[in-house]
Amino acid sequence: MAEFLSIGIAAMNEEESIERTVRNLTSTYAWTKQPDNEKELIICINGSTDNTNKVCAELSKQIPQLRVIIQPRADKNAAINHIARATNPRTQNIYFSDADVLVRRTTIDRVISALESNPNAEFAAPRIKNSAAFIPKNKRGVTSQLGVEVMRLVQQYEYDFFCAMGFAVRKSFLLANPLPIGKNLGDDVFIQAKYRSKIIFVRNAEVIFRQATSFRDQVKQRTRLMTQKRLLFSEYPQLLAKKKANAKKHPVPTKTIVTSLSPKAKVGAVINQAAEIIARVRSQKPKKVVWTKVSSTKIGHRK
Repeated sequence: MAEFLSIGIAAMNEEESIERTVRNLTSTYAWTKQPDNEKELIICINGSTDNTNKVCAELSKQIPQLRVIIQPRADKNAAINHIARATNPRTQNIYFSDADVLVRRTTIDRVISALESNPNAEFAAPRIKNSAAFIPKNKRGVTSQLGVEVMRLVQQYEYDFFCAMGFAVRKSFLLANPLPIGKNLGDDVFIQAKYRSKIIFVRNAEVIFRQATSFRDQVKQRTRLMTQKRLLFSEYPQLLAKKKANAKKHPVPTKTIVTSLSPKAKVGAVINQAAEIIARVRSQKPKKVVWTKVSSTKIGHRK
């Protein structure tokens, strides 16, 4: 682990989930073993219109190492850049987490250690795990079953992809190469397309996320992703060629995955395809891109 531990969260409209995420991050081995003056958690609230500010203000009273930054711009990339500039001068690597996910106790330790031991890498990413995997199979919905099976098969074939739900980055690299701002170019979409060769994947570390559980939220999520990709490749056309080259080098075994699905998951795949079609149409509409709220993905307070 690095001498000084810095964890960053870019948060927008996360009042339902951010407290549980913060409690989870501050219970990890990476956090608890560090002396109080050797760690920090920085939350950059960007463009929130709910009570995220109030929740974080209360948390900062209970966790002395937590700092809250308010940024009016609703731009996750700008928030990530801001956090990087605000970290302690002694910080070498930063672990970024989404505000609605959970990590294993060993995840941050393993991800940062992997980055420190690989001098040619600039990013390190854990695997992501669908929270539906912890639910008995007979109680999962069809789309949740699809998500669990696809994730398991993708990992079985060791297909790695970068997801910004959680990752570590060298601070010096991020400061020298800040993420693009102003056009809602997704952080994970951009990093995966531009820096694929600089990413290492840590297969013994996990981030747990909740899949969109309503059809409406599935459409919202896909529309957002497709819009981000369209804007990204319009702004950086050279990255499209790079993405295609990466796809050839690291192909997804789509046919094998589809034929391996259970009947229940195949029903989920039909629903998934319907959401994909609607999202494709909506993503083409020339309107202002907003970070639409996807409530059913929040891992919030325990009931």
